[in-house]
Amino acid sequence: MIARLLSTCALALLLAAGPAAAQEIEVPAWFKHSFLDLRDDLREATEQRRHLMLFFHLNGCPYCKRMVEETFRDPPVVAAMKKGFDAVDLNVRGNREVTGFDGKATTERDYTTQLKVRGTPTILFFDAQGRTVLRLTGFQPPQTFLAALDYVAGGAYRTEPDFQRYLKSR
Repeated sequence: MIARLLSTCALALLLAAGPAAAQEIEVPAWFKHSFLDLRDDLREATEQRRHLMLFFHLNGCPYCKRMVEETFRDPPVVAAMKKGFDAVDLNVRGNREVTGFDGKATTERDYTTQLKVRGTPTILFFDAQGRTVLRLTGFQPPQTFLAALDYVAGGAYRTEPDFQRYLKSR
């Protein structure tokens, strides 16, 4: 009887913690270690002729986990990311302080709302002025993500603002 009560209590605690406690998203080590002042992150990326990428995720999100485990571990993706991008991760329900490009400080959660991130994972790429040049929502397989990296790094967004049309033309 006591063992049954203890296991019931343990199950209740696990359910209360939710799937986020069991499936925390751990981004690869090559992601930038950021103080989350995005003005500094953008400036540093621009000085090195790189683009800034924000990876919005949610602990417990199976598609976020798949993005990290499949796409962000794919050797050609890793090589392209290390060459031309600074990647910063943000938890859509997080409470870390983020300073946006406008200099205003807020939480990850509120910044997510400001940028109208409505699903996870969402990936935003920025140009040197802090303008979004590409938004990807949902899991992106390695080949599609690699095409996105080429699209941004090569500046194709300047002449072809429609990423889907860019993909079809490749």
